[in-house]
Amino acid sequence: MRRRLLLPTLLAALLAAALGPLAVLANGVPQLVKLTYLDGLSNYGPQDAEGVLEFSFAEAYAKLDAQKLAAPPAGHVYEGWLVKTATNESVSIGTFTPDAAGTVHYETALPPIQDYGFDLFVITLEPNTADGVPSQQRSIAGYFTVVNRSAPAVQNRPDTLPYTGGGDVLAAVARLGLVGGAAFVGLVAAVGLARRRRTA
Repeated sequence: MRRRLLLPTLLAALLAAALGPLAVLANGVPQLVKLTYLDGLSNYGPQDAEGVLEFSFAEAYAKLDAQKLAAPPAGHVYEGWLVKTATNESVSIGTFTPDAAGTVHYETALPPIQDYGFDLFVITLEPNTADGVPSQQRSIAGYFTVVNRSAPAVQNRPDTLPYTGGGDVLAAVARLGLVGGAAFVGLVAAVGLARRRRTA
């Protein structure tokens, strides 16, 4: 009986080892921040403007979708900022201009970031000759809490936007095929050995 149970147990352990990595495919913890016209903070543009920021410090990218933004006056653009409200430090994610309908679809790689103490994202109106400091003309914004502050900060800006791990799936499937093949060979050998013992 013990010999009969040994092979199925071994096969189950091998399959678990092969399938285990499939549970973790994406790197980092993407976060979503809802952006609205905030009382006491926002002071520029339509009050029904809204948007969503998606970003990941670990993967060093940001995606911004916004709508109903006012057309910027000549010589001005919008700029997105990650802000630490405790110290008023800020990091720009770049500048952008909405289309005629006030819509923005913007993607970028984040600049080098040394820590994760940010808790606010705000869009400001800036002159084309901006000095790297958020202006006081603030449009929509949103507060957030960083999901994982213990992860190492990104030191290098990537050349491309993040790849979330499709190759890991293929690698796991390949490993599963190898494990399955080895298990099949082991099963055939075990059956042959049992037959020889019965006929001996």
